Amino acid sequence: MDAHDGAPPRDNNGCCSAPGPDIGAAPSQGWDKQSPWYVECMSPATASLAVSLLGHLGLFTGKGTLSDLKLLETHCGDARAIGMIGLDKLRLSDYHGCDFSPVMIDSAKERLLNTKDINRGVPLTLTECPSTALPYETSTFDRYMSNMGCCCVTDLTLKLSEAHRVLKQDGVAAMSMRLAEDAVGDTSFALIAEGLKPYGFPPGPTREGLHLGKDIAKLRARLIGAGFRSAVAWKSFVTLPIHTGEQFALWAIGQPPISKFMQKRAEMDVDASELKHKEMMQALAAVAERELNGEIGVIQIAVAVVVATK
Repeated sequence: MDAHDGAPPRDNNGCCSAPGPDIGAAPSQGWDKQSPWYVECMSPATASLAVSLLGHLGLFTGKGTLSDLKLLETHCGDARAIGMIGLDKLRLSDYHGCDFSPVMIDSAKERLLNTKDINRGVPLTLTECPSTALPYETSTFDRYMSNMGCCCVTDLTLKLSEAHRVLKQDGVAAMSMRLAEDAVGDTSFALIAEGLKPYGFPPGPTREGLHLGKDIAKLRARLIGAGFRSAVAWKSFVTLPIHTGEQFALWAIGQPPISKFMQKRAEMDVDASELKHKEMMQALAAVAERELNGEIGVIQIAVAVVVATK
């Protein structure tokens, strides 16, 4: 079979297996379809990384002990971390969240605007917009956060330029990014690629934001090149609450593009489509069980983190 027959689009527009948009469609089309899976299956895990970023931005310092800060969160998704903590628990004068997907913004609104007392008087704004074209004046924010956002953009240079532009002098940005499937230690998206490769699953995307973080020196230099006067960066992992091979297979197939690929591949075996689908599910479960019972012992997403000061 053609290695790309029935496979999810894996070009520079895709992200976390979300397909790139159709020609002429809204840029958020892929993520709009992917958002229910993300909110249910990814957000509970990636929120822990977002909480860490809030700490690196100095936002857990007690309110009133220092001047409160104005925060912009791009690629805010469903804003789970902010919702868990509560705006009133953070050193914030106000919070602005934005995402390029209207479906994700709706999820954030449901979490933050429809929850009693979650903001307790802290001004809150949620906006649909891309991180590469922010609708804010220059030098507006004290802090900038983007959790798992650098890996989603097609133009990382523009994203970093916008982050630098909207920050005030001495402002701080904290960003994280998923690393490509070949990153050392990844046992999440890498296992999907491994398990489904015999069935024609295509190579991963080449987008810069998925690969830059594999070289920490280059990542730091990229931030300095964007105008920040200092930057520290490191590699880490986000662990997923997946403890069996069956759970991993269900996590994988919960992604619409993966489900579509497996369905189309199974349908190629007209007389045994159900068996072929079952075979692919077993392949996914098997690679996960191997890692869960191996040296790493957990399903984890390889990430890079950078904190930069303007």
